[in-house]
Amino acid sequence: ARIVGLDIDPKAVEFTRKIVNQNNWNDRIEVVNTTINEYTLANKSKFDVIVLNQTLHEMDPDENYRKKVLEDLYIMLKDDGLLVVGESMIPSIFAPKQKVQIFEVMHKWLEVVFGSDFYDEKSFKELVNSTSFKNIEQIRDGYDYFWAVRK
Repeated sequence: ARIVGLDIDPKAVEFTRKIVNQNNWNDRIEVVNTTINEYTLANKSKFDVIVLNQTLHEMDPDENYRKKVLEDLYIMLKDDGLLVVGESMIPSIFAPKQKVQIFEVMHKWLEVVFGSDFYDEKSFKELVNSTSFKNIEQIRDGYDYFWAVRK
């Protein structure tokens, strides 16, 4: 397998490259300090699988920005490719009669500034369906889950 890791944080890239070097994975793992948009513009590579793991809540909360990221990921996928999204679904803490996941809410808010935007299952599906992606399924095993998104 050929693996490409993208991150905008230079410290994260440096740390990951160190792990790649220590394990002699340089021949199959590339770690790039860039944005998804910049990578898409500079590379025409198509991927079988793209993993977006616990990063949506750290992105700019602007809905158009997030849609653009998903559109860039769509372009990067092969026609039969799979986007795997791991993201905690956090309900609105202000919604009546809705179970609030205090740990998840506090954990996410400590990672980002107030004003970030989180998703519950309905709003996440709406976000994805507002892009070129049309096939979305939540895979759940107990309290663990991820989203499988296809073209």
